[in-house]
Amino acid sequence: MQPSLSPHIADDFSPLDELARRAFRRYGEMNPASISGEAAALMLDLSQQVVDDFNEHPLRSGDRLPYYTHETDRRPIPDAIVQSGLLAYYAVQQDSGKATGYLKLYFHTLNRTLNGLTNPDNKRPELRAYDREGGR
Repeated sequence: MQPSLSPHIADDFSPLDELARRAFRRYGEMNPASISGEAAALMLDLSQQVVDDFNEHPLRSGDRLPYYTHETDRRPIPDAIVQSGLLAYYAVQQDSGKATGYLKLYFHTLNRTLNGLTNPDNKRPELRAYDREGGR
């Protein structure tokens, strides 16, 4: 499991509001601690897309995780995934020219992190070709 981005706050997973502040900071907000209630509510909405992406990823197994219901909630999703997802979806919502790059980075982070969790030895996937009977 990847460490929390905020080990001083939580040993395992950071609360959503901390990850949202980090996403705002990376987006360029100079004072993310003073974000409005509307912006915090928007991040709560955007976090649901991140939870869906995590739940539906083909490398993930286990029970579906519930949505965030409050800005201080934590979910057992690696912080890097949540932060990157919030940043990407916020850039899309803002119609930013950087949205495409942030989305690529987000899905790369999602895939890389889940591959690391499901394949800790980093073995290359084994592909098998199946021929039809009779050599055709």
